[in-house]
Amino acid sequence: MINHIRTLLLNRSGSHGYGYACPGEEYVPPTFQRRVVPSFLRGALQALFGATPDRTFLNFRMWQLMTLLHSTELAEHVYAADPRVTYWPVVTNSFMSSWGTTVDFYAGDAPTLYWSGEQLASEGLGRTEWQWDVGLLVGAGIQIVSQVPAGALYSGYYTTADGLSEAVTMPGAGLQLRFATPATPAQFIVTHRARPTTDIGVVLQQAAALIGDVEQLFLPATEYLQLLRRLWMQQTLFPYKYSALLLAIANYLETCPVE
Repeated sequence: MINHIRTLLLNRSGSHGYGYACPGEEYVPPTFQRRVVPSFLRGALQALFGATPDRTFLNFRMWQLMTLLHSTELAEHVYAADPRVTYWPVVTNSFMSSWGTTVDFYAGDAPTLYWSGEQLASEGLGRTEWQWDVGLLVGAGIQIVSQVPAGALYSGYYTTADGLSEAVTMPGAGLQLRFATPATPAQFIVTHRARPTTDIGVVLQQAAALIGDVEQLFLPATEYLQLLRRLWMQQTLFPYKYSALLLAIANYLETCPVE
């Protein structure tokens, strides 16, 4: 299976519907079906990937995890599962230009926009992305529809001073928008992506502490799994220790039934 270990750790069906315009997107075999996560692993995987993650968060976390897995000789076990990988070595990092706020106008004239405030990634949920459809109407009216995550229509009016609107808070986020008073109605899409900031080492340690029975990951006692167990139990160097754990998780998930 192409991207074998990555696909198992990501554990999202190949018929996901995301295109390669999504930051960090890599090939997932379309025939792959999500595995049922056993109860002893659920807390750990939620700590890694969030409770309700968006695709950008999942891809960013997988970029972090696969970078770790390719940082030592244990990468040979990634290739042993299937040598066909599309993400390594890294040629371009699509995350470099992914973070921040972008605006795409699709109707009317484009007024000058001014942003303030801050919206951080919600790492507990696994949310990096917010998106709104904004309409500036004649007569100081404004309409905002939250598209990601989906939300209700906000409709109201704004006041202006010296040709500039008051600050309008984007629904569900900490960003504020001010704009030059438009001469004609305008419609545009606002997308905000916030980079997760928690160190991946901290995330992995928190996740490992939530594994209900880590010994289950190393059964049956094959030579390969016993090697991973020794590394997990005895290795003091972080990349080796946690690469062994990730490989064991991927191996276990492959044996789980599909949803």
